[in-house]
Amino acid sequence: MDADNHVNHCMTVAKNFINIVQDLRMENELNDLSDTTCDRIMKHVATKARAAFMSSHGCPDPAPVAEEMPVLAVDLGLSCKQLFQEAYDTTKTEEFFTAIRSVVAEPDALIYAVKMWHKDHVSKNVEEFLMNYANILYAKRVKNVHMDIDL
Repeated sequence: MDADNHVNHCMTVAKNFINIVQDLRMENELNDLSDTTCDRIMKHVATKARAAFMSSHGCPDPAPVAEEMPVLAVDLGLSCKQLFQEAYDTTKTEEFFTAIRSVVAEPDALIYAVKMWHKDHVSKNVEEFLMNYANILYAKRVKNVHMDIDL
């Protein structure tokens, strides 16, 4: 099953659920859910379904996101591990999410998948995306280090 089929299946289930809720509301003489509410529910389901698919089947290429990020200043007193940690820590910033929004076709799903990964660390695919992103950002950062050495 590809991502679109997965999302379509989830949307069908959500629409059926909304219809049941609407029927129950009508039977109890309550107002129908507004079209705006139904649209928001469907958009929410589509985002979460696409994020779930990414988490289990693979995320987009992290290179464009890393290239969109500015190079962090390098403190030469930091170890390689600390420099990498700083690169990774950018995955928790609004700047990172802005970079995703500017280069990823369906950014909301990826942003949701990343936020959920930071919360529960479950998906190996999201972890791989984040580690590859951090590696690219780290390499971009380290190659900009110019040491003044005596020869």
